[in-house]
Formats: sequence, structure tokens, C-alpha cells
Amino acid sequence: MSLKVITDANEFDKIQPSWDAFVVKTGTNWHFLGEVVRAQMARCRSQGGIPLVVLGLTEGHVVGVCAFEMRHRLGLRYSNFLLPTVLSPDFLVEPEYHQSLVEESLDFLLRRMRCRVVTLDFPTGSPQEAASKAYFAENGLRSTSKKLGKHSVLLVDGIWKDFERRRGSNFRNHFKKIESKLTERGPWRIVQAKANSAECITKIATVESHSWKHEGTGERSLGLADLDPTLLDYTSYHGSQLTDQLCPRVWFLELQDTPIAFAIAAEINGVACLAKTSYDSRYRNLYPGEYVQNAVIRSLLDSKLVFRIDFMTFLPYHRRWTSSWEDRETLRISLRGFAFSALDAVVRRFRLAKRVAKRQASYRQFLPQRLFNDGRIGDR
Repeated sequence: MSLKVITDANEFDKIQPSWDAFVVKTGTNWHFLGEVVRAQMARCRSQGGIPLVVLGLTEGHVVGVCAFEMRHRLGLRYSNFLLPTVLSPDFLVEPEYHQSLVEESLDFLLRRMRCRVVTLDFPTGSPQEAASKAYFAENGLRSTSKKLGKHSVLLVDGIWKDFERRRGSNFRNHFKKIESKLTERGPWRIVQAKANSAECITKIATVESHSWKHEGTGERSLGLADLDPTLLDYTSYHGSQLTDQLCPRVWFLELQDTPIAFAIAAEINGVACLAKTSYDSRYRNLYPGEYVQNAVIRSLLDSKLVFRIDFMTFLPYHRRWTSSWEDRETLRISLRGFAFSALDAVVRRFRLAKRVAKRQASYRQFLPQRLFNDGRIGDR
């Protein structure tokens, strides 16, 4: 097996049909599609990194793909998966080549590119994680691993009526109460659309302009450029003839013809991911985010095309639908010396501080605003 490594987006365009054909044939993670990978390459470049997109080839045929990014910090080279952890990055490879692709890729990063640290965030049960550990052991390299976090999953067993019956009366009554409150406010409905339609993007911007993320900013009119960058992976999706049917879909909850919540889902080969949910914070007492997500799950179950739903994150309200989750694990190899260890400690401390600040900001979605206004959270 040989490797082909691409760092330029225009060069990636030439091989994207082969990439997509392989992902459609073997993949169960929508985010591995070429459209998403290309967007991540551009994002990596804009942030000063170098994307490294890898294809494993045998007799000219693609047998495996993976994507990394490389960054320079304090004169040292660091590498990790190109896709963010929440998108469950991994090697996508035919079973008989998984050991070869892992070894060749790690050889490329550590020896050819001379990266001092390689960090790989694997989903639970990935055979490539075991292959990576074996590679490190065979080459006398020390690696560390730790649990990185969880993401809720729902394994589908039957259609919606069966699922609703198993969840019990409390589950049904919860959503009936939401429907009653909505009806008191006026006519409402659930509508569905392709994520890349112009009308859909306008509705998403309407909801986002009143979401918790923009509370207190005074901003009440958002354009496409103002949206969360991760939303653009879905709203700007334009697949080829092969992948057009895989365009993400958006479900809207509309009250009096005004969208007050939306949820985005993307599906490939029987696995759906609940990519994004947002709601107008003025209607938070109606639980619009929960209701529209429930509508998505109901639609997916009734389609009979999905056997697994990935919530991508792990939040308390997911227990409405499932108590199952999977772990993510981070595997880290560093080529150490005393000077490197000192510099690496500084870099890691800085990154931890950024993550803590970001997590505190996310608390605003779930905790009362008064806790932030009086300085008890996030302002010390």
C-alpha cells in the first residue's frame, strides 16, 4: 500500500470523487465526506495550520483515508486529526488494510514531518486505536491515553410507536404538555427542508439571532457570514451527483409562521447524527429545542433507514430518549526531551485555559441568566 498526501484544497478537488465514492461505500460518519473535509482544510489554513489529507492506495484504488492537521508552536510541530473531536474523527479503511494505513500514516507524521507530538482522539472501540498503540510499542515510543468525554447514542429497534411505548407514559405526557402550550400561543407546525436551500438558511439565521448565544449583544439580524462556522458545513453543502442525496436535512418548529427552533440531522449508511439544535430563547419555557429534536428522532425512526442515532455530545436532556453513551479516548505520543517537556507544558496549560473559558460560556445555555448577571459564574 502507498500513501498519497494532499495539502492543497485545489489538489483535493481532483481526488474528491474517489474520496467520496470510498466514503459512501464504507463509511458511517457523514462528516468524512469530501465537502466537509475540504471546508476543514480551508479552516485549518485560515488558522495557520497545515492540512494533511491522506489516501491509502493499492493498485490505484482507494483502500483507506484519513486527515490530519499540523501546527507549529514555539518552534515545535504538533499533529492531530483534522476533524474536531465532536465529529468523531478516525481512520476510515478497509479491514485488511487498517494496520498498514495506521503504520504508514504515523511513520509519515513522526519521521517524515518530524512532529514532536501526535494526538489522536478516537471513538470508542476503534480498531485503529489498538493498531496505533501497537505501532508505538513496536517502535519503543511511550504513549498516554485517557478518556476524553462521552456522546449519547440511540440504537434503533423498531419504529416510533414501539419506541414511544417503551419510553413510558411520562415521556408521552411531557411532549403532550409542550404541544398544549404551543397550541395556546397559536397555530404551530413542524416543517422539513434541505439544509442548503436559501429559505432554510434564512430561517436558521432568524432563530440564531434570538438564541442564547446572542443574548445581551443587541444583535437581532444575522446574515450567512454571522452564523456559527460549524453551521456552514451543513448549510453550504453542495454534493456531487453521487452525494447529493446525502444533503443534511433541517426540521423547524414554527409558531404562527415564525421559526422558533431548528435541528439538523445528517445520515449515511444507516447512521444519523444530530448535528445541531438551536432555539429562540424568548420561547425557552416551551422547550422548543427538545420538541424539534423529538420530531427529528420520530422522523428518523419511521423512515426505517436508520439503525443508530449519534447525538454527538453528552447533555442531560438526552436522557429523554436514551441512557446509552459511548466514550471518546485521546491517545498521545510525544518525543520528549527536557526542553521539549517544559515548552509542551506551557502550550498545554494555555490550551486548557481556552477550553475552560469556552465551557463556561456554554453554561449559559442551561443555567439561569441571573447567575451570570450577579457575577457568581464566569466573572471571577
